[in-house]
Amino acid sequence: MKRAGVVTFFDHPNYGAVLQAYGMKYALEKLGCSVTFIRNAREPNPAPEIDRRLLVLEALRRRRDALRPLRKPFADFAEKYFRTEKLDGQHDVSAGYDFFIVGSDQVWNLEITGYDPFWFLDFAPPEKRFSYAASFGTDRLQENSLPWYRERLSGFANLSVREASGQEIIRELTGKEAILCPDPALLPERGVWEKLMVPGEEAVVLYTAEFDAELYQDAKADAAARGLPLAVFGANQPPSAGETAVPSPEAWLGSIANAAAVYTNSFHALIFSHIFHKELRIRPLARMKNRNSRLFSFIASMEETLTEEGSRPGLYLLKDSGSRKKADARLEALRHSGYACLRKITDSPFPQADSISF
Repeated sequence: MKRAGVVTFFDHPNYGAVLQAYGMKYALEKLGCSVTFIRNAREPNPAPEIDRRLLVLEALRRRRDALRPLRKPFADFAEKYFRTEKLDGQHDVSAGYDFFIVGSDQVWNLEITGYDPFWFLDFAPPEKRFSYAASFGTDRLQENSLPWYRERLSGFANLSVREASGQEIIRELTGKEAILCPDPALLPERGVWEKLMVPGEEAVVLYTAEFDAELYQDAKADAAARGLPLAVFGANQPPSAGETAVPSPEAWLGSIANAAAVYTNSFHALIFSHIFHKELRIRPLARMKNRNSRLFSFIASMEETLTEEGSRPGLYLLKDSGSRKKADARLEALRHSGYACLRKITDSPFPQADSISF
């Protein structure tokens, strides 16, 4: 059995982050690998004086995260489902693994990870370094960060990314062709998520990557019109009695699965709304516009188009993800391509057909 070391946001207080980590673990185990998530416990290196603005943003992010009440449910989820090992710089972690994978999510977004070479697997020899569906979280890198990225991306045995914009970035920086692979949350079949989730009550669900007052009002009005409660998830929403909750990742899954409708600008809420065939409304990100490409990229991969609601400009509808049969066929195709990407890393055969079907 091959040993895989995974570097990702496996215990980060974000539903999409921990669930994509679960998807990665599930798929690698289906391919016959043992999976350990690597936790960085090294002393941080002094960040290069490339962009002070990014360092300030990183400090603000850490302060915000420290105040979030989400820590415990996510730490509990990670402890329950993930085997971990600390990278402390005192011993050679790489010797115990056949390969390492970094991804998915925004592992190469400097506003989140800072200038930390850990996210480029600097602790492993180049022949053991792989990425899977890694994301830069932006369409365009800052000019003064390019040499730093170029040096670290050049040390991989094989590269795969989640968005076409990431392929272009790697092509321009290194001359290499990165493979386009689907997010790991798409690798488990729907039944796997159904077994994991804690069923929730029927409600109109609002989940946002950044708070959008108009989207909030749209969701609130829809819930009132249906005579259903409004479920608002995440710590970036203004507190409102009876609306804001901090459920476990399993409960968040159940809330999406049982939603009458989902309102979001979140990439992973978009994915799970498709998996569970939810009536879905999207208002693209306003402040973080450079992250909208991941929404549009997934919608394009599903061969869908957004329909703007005439009475609510800027709000787009995807009802039941189009044809359910077509949506399931596209999800299966994406799942198959994801396993093909991982097979290039693991050198494993495809799992049996019934293990990756709906």
